[in-house]
Amino acid sequence: MTIFDKLSGFAHKAKENALSRAILSKDKRLDKSMSESLDAASIGLSKMSSFGIPGRVSAVAYDPVSSLLAVGGGVEPDTYIRVFGKGISTSITLSSASRIKYLKFQTGSPTLVAVDTKNIVTTYDLKTKRARGVVATPSIVTSLEHCVGTDWLFIGFADGNVDMFDMEAGAFGEEYGIPNLCLDSYEDQKSQQNQQPPHNVVVSIQMHPTDLDLVLVGYDSAVFLWSIRDQNIKKCFKLPQRSKEEIRLTCLAWSPCGSRFMAGYDNGYMHLWDMRNDNRSLMSRRVFHAGSTTEDNPCEPIYQMAWYVDDNASKSFLVVAGGSDLPDIRGLHVMEYDLNTNDPRDARKQTILSTPIDVADFILLSSEPYFLGMHNPLGLLVVGVDGGIRAYGLDHGHPPLILPPALQFLDPPVEQAYYISQLPHSVFQQLIAPPAQHQHQHQPQQRDLYLPLAGGVAGNGHIYRIPSNDLLLTVHGQSTLRFWDASYTSLRPLSNRTIYCSDDISTQVEQQQQAVTTSKIRQVVLDNHTGGVIVNMNDNTILVYIPDSLEEKQPAGHYSTTQEKFIANCEDTLDEISQLLEDMNNNDEEPPTDNTGQQPDTTLSPSSQPEQQQATNTQQSDSEQNNTKENLGEEGSISKDETNPFISPEQQQAEKSAVKQEESNPSDSSIQQEQQVVEEPTIPQKEKNPNVKIELLDKRNETSGFTLTMKISLEEGTITKMVSGEKSLFGFSTSNASTYVIDRLLGQIVFSINTKGDNYAVTPASGSDANSISTENSGGKETSDKSSPSIIPEDTHITQLGLYSSYSPSNLKSFQTVPQLFIGLSNGHTYQHDITTPSLQPILIPSTLSTTPIIDIHMIDINGNYPPKAETTPTDAPTETSSLSMDQHQQSTEQLARKSSDSGRQQSKDDAASVKSENSNKGGGAVGLLRKTTRKFSKSANRNRSNSQSAPPPPLPQQQDMPPLPTEDTDEVVNSPTSATSSSKRITAGRWEYNEQPNPHFLIIVSKKSMTTFLSGYNTRLFQIDLQSTQGCTEQDTIISSKIMTADGGGSCLTVVLQNGTIIFYTLPHLTPLAKINIPADIVASRRLEDMSYSGDGRIVMWSGAYELEQDLVLLQSKIPHGEAVMLHNPSIRLPPHPIQASVAQKSKKSWLDTVQGAFQKGPLTVAEFDTIMGKKPKIDPETRKSQIAKAQAASSSGGGGSNRSSTGNKVQEESSGVGGVFKELGVKMNERGERLNELETKFEDMNQASGDFLKAVRDYNERQANKKWWEF
Repeated sequence: MTIFDKLSGFAHKAKENALSRAILSKDKRLDKSMSESLDAASIGLSKMSSFGIPGRVSAVAYDPVSSLLAVGGGVEPDTYIRVFGKGISTSITLSSASRIKYLKFQTGSPTLVAVDTKNIVTTYDLKTKRARGVVATPSIVTSLEHCVGTDWLFIGFADGNVDMFDMEAGAFGEEYGIPNLCLDSYEDQKSQQNQQPPHNVVVSIQMHPTDLDLVLVGYDSAVFLWSIRDQNIKKCFKLPQRSKEEIRLTCLAWSPCGSRFMAGYDNGYMHLWDMRNDNRSLMSRRVFHAGSTTEDNPCEPIYQMAWYVDDNASKSFLVVAGGSDLPDIRGLHVMEYDLNTNDPRDARKQTILSTPIDVADFILLSSEPYFLGMHNPLGLLVVGVDGGIRAYGLDHGHPPLILPPALQFLDPPVEQAYYISQLPHSVFQQLIAPPAQHQHQHQPQQRDLYLPLAGGVAGNGHIYRIPSNDLLLTVHGQSTLRFWDASYTSLRPLSNRTIYCSDDISTQVEQQQQAVTTSKIRQVVLDNHTGGVIVNMNDNTILVYIPDSLEEKQPAGHYSTTQEKFIANCEDTLDEISQLLEDMNNNDEEPPTDNTGQQPDTTLSPSSQPEQQQATNTQQSDSEQNNTKENLGEEGSISKDETNPFISPEQQQAEKSAVKQEESNPSDSSIQQEQQVVEEPTIPQKEKNPNVKIELLDKRNETSGFTLTMKISLEEGTITKMVSGEKSLFGFSTSNASTYVIDRLLGQIVFSINTKGDNYAVTPASGSDANSISTENSGGKETSDKSSPSIIPEDTHITQLGLYSSYSPSNLKSFQTVPQLFIGLSNGHTYQHDITTPSLQPILIPSTLSTTPIIDIHMIDINGNYPPKAETTPTDAPTETSSLSMDQHQQSTEQLARKSSDSGRQQSKDDAASVKSENSNKGGGAVGLLRKTTRKFSKSANRNRSNSQSAPPPPLPQQQDMPPLPTEDTDEVVNSPTSATSSSKRITAGRWEYNEQPNPHFLIIVSKKSMTTFLSGYNTRLFQIDLQSTQGCTEQDTIISSKIMTADGGGSCLTVVLQNGTIIFYTLPHLTPLAKINIPADIVASRRLEDMSYSGDGRIVMWSGAYELEQDLVLLQSKIPHGEAVMLHNPSIRLPPHPIQASVAQKSKKSWLDTVQGAFQKGPLTVAEFDTIMGKKPKIDPETRKSQIAKAQAASSSGGGGSNRSSTGNKVQEESSGVGGVFKELGVKMNERGERLNELETKFEDMNQASGDFLKAVRDYNERQANKKWWEF
């Protein structure tokens, strides 16, 4: 770059700054900060809620007493344990990052035991949600079994031993354990036969459903029935080895009667054993046998079994996972048995509970804790091989149960999420309410069945719902779109709004041929104004859905024309269009002429539409292009018709006036203007763009709650970006640099452009080259004096789209906002297109600080509305106008010519001064470029600047370069095809006007390295900052996303997220750094910061796990209520007494016959005896302890006189009042307690002695009876 180019660039920037300072000095509103009420100290990161679950599930546990569900899983180091209750869920703080392998509740107690892959047993306290004890194991843990009603947990190891773990103490018991039974049996048989050492892995442990003394210990090769009291083997159940193939045990399940059990093996067979006969099994069969089993097609092993009873139906059911010889069968096998039969050897009936994926594990959701939970369970909880959870009821057909929302993120796994915040109340209510057909039509019962979780208590500080109309859209399984009511902190599923896009992207024949298996959702956009959903699929198909509640307002079926459908759907704009048609008919009944001088057909009313317009909706792309070309004109834009809602009345009136003037006086200038308009660069023709096929549909899906109304197919290129705007508009860009704007209600393209087209020409904005396209400030027409085609590089692509309703650069005197399309490119350029006037050439909005890709395009008005609301101010309304004249006195063309030489010299001085001023401001950062300078412009300086090469904003009258001969410039300007009034004003006055907008809009463009604030309409750069100039930012830092946020106090700011997890807040519109916070490192490590979602009230939603979202509040001034206060353990819910204790209590008064029988056989093992055997002192029930204390106090009070008690009490009171009296009183009470215990011990000894005497008497009686002769009876 030469020195002259550098000086020209400095002068160019100085002129831009002077223009922005001039606008800011005239309109003080633009310089007022919108962030004054924001406090930097109130900006932070406060967690509000979590959606989903961090990772796939590897272990589950259910407590039927507390009614809590615990799930664990994840991948190191992102492991987790989450506990779910009724409407609440909370995470447990893990002691290590190892993956969870097993989970077990201590039923009815606030204790959860977890075993990880490193075989470390950790005990968690549900009250504190933290670890209470951590114990390392001597071997690999292979199985767990909890003895309900006690504190003991059986833990089986790979070495064959079984140890007892005290769940309350968090430690292994030292006095009891089951040795390797399989090894002992091998040693006994070693001398008899030459056998190989058996496998020692403990496969399964099963407590007897009714007897605490018996437990099944299953090894690979045998099953042992172990007596806990006698500590010996009762029976050994082992299959005979009839072949060289070794058959291994996989699982066990007791029958409801308790006399039989079922054993599953790895060859797909299950064997029914009687606990009284270990010689052979009662029954042997395959779970599901459909064909021959070979080495190439082996039978599936049996993974898990569970037996449960339905008391109401007097039936029992055996649920089996695995055991099928057909690989296509996925699910659980349910076998039905008759409960009343004495010999249930085979099932009466067998069904398959189908699941979408293979089953890895399952558990019964028990309704009661005892009898192994097999009596009347509530359902089945299935863990798939994909790590997802599914629940099913046990009624006929096994209806699915609705899981907590967090667990639904895994079925199928969530891939994308879109957080839509602050929806209009009417739209939000329509989306969360069930559609009308769901209200009148009876739905299947399974939709109302939820997972039976009733545990947990929410504290006073827990917030269930926030006051905001928020929705969460999640994409599952590539083509399933689910809706959630995100105003609830734990989410509320809107199951009636689920959309299955795979059913809509192909025909029925293609679905039968499995042509949609690769369909995947790329992007989803929600229309905030109508509640419609726009879905972009990976096959370049766009699907447009409308909620059924909105569709009911329309007549059933298709309309005869697309215009009729437009009017029927746009009830809010019908009155406006009708009034517009009436005004135009009254003013001028003569139709306007087009560029060729012919009168086009303008009868586009709903009742009479041209056949060519009707043909737009056909499925043939060629005919669509031809018909669209006829109706939209030669330039490929929408026809300038009286019924066009995108053309303002001023533009239509100007066209009519121009037509009348041409008809009355066809001068040479008009002919030259006509020729020039024909030759100017135009928007590329339809033939140069990819073929877009639009198909209008009315495909109502009663289960999804949406109706598919439009299907758009793109034959060339790939859809890269989508954006939604007002007035039912949405746009999308393609990989071949094409952009389309489609009216959803019209069902047609209203605007299209290709940024790499040969005829793509741009109008440079303020500060660009003066050889640009001049636009009329009031007309809507444009001229091309020195227009040049676009020079966009081939490697440049579209990175962002913006579709807002704002002021049009083509008509700044009209304060009515119209749709504007902004296209951001990868080279840092942004182009603006007026959709209402497609013939206008695009306007380049420059960003001089960076050439990096455009990240975001925002629009906000001066009142903080984001995006701005549509303005409906009439164009002829009186407005206040401020003139920014660069020359205070009007000069004629001759005066400009005489002073041209002086102007050139003075201009050099002014440029040098501008360069000096810029260099002085540059040291203060990028914002310093836009600071006000203290140098005052003289009149001559103003005159010279009016003749300089700087160009005003695109919509303003621009001055052409001033050549040495002013007459050439004058002739050039006069010959420009603009209105005579405007041309004369620019030439003679040498000034342009700034019309104060009633509600100015700020256009904020964010690139990877910079942020810029423009005045919308004028496109004048007001403020700009480079990211590197922000304190703490380096050259490697880049912006990945941004959002405009507004706090409750009304303060607005620009929130920017960097690639390193830093969030920076900038003031608006000045873009001054306000605060900086950092995202947690674990979230940054997920590398999904680009997928963050934002809320306009100061919230962010980011991925904190593979399938988990975290919502945080950053603008703490918003004061959105949030907080989590969950108590998992409810002390009011207690475990009922063990049935064995109840049976013993009922038999406390024995008859003489029971006494005789008890002398020869032992009674059932009680919980107290169980604890004693395990080496733990029996616990005394709190109620029993209170009664014992009350009896002891009553006995002590009745033992002495009142005077002694009184004196003793006074003595104790006197002693307690002195120093150390408390300890003396405590000592007295301890002595009294010791005396009572001694008394109890004496009583127990007496009872034992009496029972021994009684037993001796019974034996003597039996002997006497046995020795009696027959005649003695």
